[in-house]
Amino acid sequence: MIRFAFTLLAGAVVLTGPLPARAAQPDAAALAAEEAVRRQELTILLRKTLQEAAAVRARGDLANAVRLYEECWNLVQRIGDASIEAERKQTIAGFTEAYLTQARRSFASAEYEEANRQLARVLRVDPRNDEAQKLKVKVDQALEEQKGRVPSKEIVAMLPEAAQTRTDAATLVQDGKLLYEMGKLDEAEAKLRKARELDPTNRAAPYYLTLVQEARYSQDAVKREIMARQKMVEVEQAWNPPLAREKIPPGNPFARTNTVHTGPGRRLIYSKLDKIRIDRVEFPGVPLIEVLNYLDTEVRLRDPDKRGINFILAPTVDSQAPAQVGVPGFTTFDPTTGAAVPAAPQQEQFELDEVVIKITPPLRDVRLADVLDAIIKV
Repeated sequence: MIRFAFTLLAGAVVLTGPLPARAAQPDAAALAAEEAVRRQELTILLRKTLQEAAAVRARGDLANAVRLYEECWNLVQRIGDASIEAERKQTIAGFTEAYLTQARRSFASAEYEEANRQLARVLRVDPRNDEAQKLKVKVDQALEEQKGRVPSKEIVAMLPEAAQTRTDAATLVQDGKLLYEMGKLDEAEAKLRKARELDPTNRAAPYYLTLVQEARYSQDAVKREIMARQKMVEVEQAWNPPLAREKIPPGNPFARTNTVHTGPGRRLIYSKLDKIRIDRVEFPGVPLIEVLNYLDTEVRLRDPDKRGINFILAPTVDSQAPAQVGVPGFTTFDPTTGAAVPAAPQQEQFELDEVVIKITPPLRDVRLADVLDAIIKV
């Protein structure tokens, strides 16, 4: 099937043969008609743009008016001058008027380079414009006088970039300020340092950097104070170690009471010495025998058992002996020093009838044990 189609195509090419050279070239009449249609279309667009430009210039919008007249001038050049003489004159008039108005304003504000560029554009479209030529002379004179007193074009061209840099630095300062207020000091410091690098003349950047440093100092001071107090607590704890209560041996229950834990008779005696109380005790130089008789009577009266307590008097007084004493009749030596140890002292003998007890002023409501203790000491 494919081979059959190929054969038909080849036959068609052979039968048709080459076209005549006259038919291959575009018809001159068709081209002329096409060109006429194109120019007619551009002319309609030119008239419409001229009306729009005039309306914009009437509103005082020179920037857009200049732009529209530039489009009109481009359309005039594309169409040609033959068939649109009226539109051409209208375009030149509006074009020059718009640019001259801009040039006058630029000259009044001492923007001589801009005025020179605008006048050059006017003179290129309308070289014989008398007003543009006169203003061009003034602009050239001003530029000549301005030499050496104004920056170069290259530096002036850097102004937009410098303005953008200052704007970026101010934005970074505001970012750093907000981060500082949020308590994010590290991020705030990074933003502020970058802003100072971009614009060293920015006064807000070092101000907020100072606030960041003060905030850091305050935080570190608080940390230092907390650490110092913690160290003081540790020192106090070291001076007061906690008691290891579990290591303390159990206490002796007998060491916490004065109760006698011996024989029943001894416990009974101590109980009576503690419980029997005498209302009034006074001995203004009474012999010891009479004192004991008095106590024996009082104790029997106050003893619940009505039995009293037996009092025994020793005819001698025990004197305190040294830690190491020798045996009487023999010489004893101290094993540590080698010195002779003195013999035990002899006990002091006395007569009971000669002992006098004197307790004044009287004692009131005292235990029997306290009375006996007072008698022994006086």
